Amino acid sequence: MRLSTYLRQRCRLAFTLLELLVVMAMIAVLVGLLLPAVQKVREAASRIKCANNLKQVALACHTYHDTWGNLPTNTLYGPATDPNAPNWSFLARLLLHIEQKNLYDQAKIPINTIAQSREQIGYQIQTFLCPSDPVSNQGPRDGDQCVGGVLAGLTNIKGVTGANWGWWPGTDPQWVNPDRSGNYNGMRQGDGIFWDQFIYLGEKPTVRLTDITDGTSNTFLLGEALASRCEENNWAHAFDAVATCALDPNVTRADGTAYEPDEWWNTMGFSSLHPGGLQFACADGSVRFINTSIPRAVYRALATRAGGEVAPPP
Repeated sequence: MRLSTYLRQRCRLAFTLLELLVVMAMIAVLVGLLLPAVQKVREAASRIKCANNLKQVALACHTYHDTWGNLPTNTLYGPATDPNAPNWSFLARLLLHIEQKNLYDQAKIPINTIAQSREQIGYQIQTFLCPSDPVSNQGPRDGDQCVGGVLAGLTNIKGVTGANWGWWPGTDPQWVNPDRSGNYNGMRQGDGIFWDQFIYLGEKPTVRLTDITDGTSNTFLLGEALASRCEENNWAHAFDAVATCALDPNVTRADGTAYEPDEWWNTMGFSSLHPGGLQFACADGSVRFINTSIPRAVYRALATRAGGEVAPPP
């Protein structure tokens, strides 16, 4: 066999540059088609996991109610910024009912103070997290004035204070919304199910399921909140475990820009990275997906426990 013939046969076994470029282009097209599909599947799985977490916490609230006769309290035994007061959140009180008894006992909830339980409040509880939030899944963070600036475990699940809001200086006027009695203080006297209950000032309010006269299937109990939107966001402290529906879902300024995370009076709303909206657990234990474009009046009506509004089921 001639050398030239042999070389031509050998060359036919390899790709030409043009053929290689065509193959690479085809692979790039396939990857471009597959990536969105993979992302959609991943987000669907995250949304299901998030809904399951909300469901577990909602059922834990019912178990607590069966045990104590009322829903868990979100109590302050001293000023909100006092780390030496046992200002435990309702989420902390639920640890017994979400298979976290050891953590509950080690932190001595609700007897011990936040400062004495520093190691425990830094624990990340997966049931309180949403897989779609990259910030909360990075681990605990510091800088929260309510827990004395120590590392604190985050939460993507917060209790619904209701829809009345606006007593704090600097509140954007679009979020100012009194309840039926004219009260704007949604953090201290919310018209929803959870709010800060100031025991050291003599307040001992409790909420029972029978107090939800708007209907348990029509009233928000818990909702999603992104850790990046508001810096007040840890599971242990009463102040940080609640949010309001006076603020729109994924709240922004009127011009569409974001508030600073330390503006809690304008950022303590519900939010998520799920495309199109966010999830809430209602007081009957059901979990619903709420579109971001829900009318403000309907959204606020679904947050009150006894507002008397006529709102469609979520």
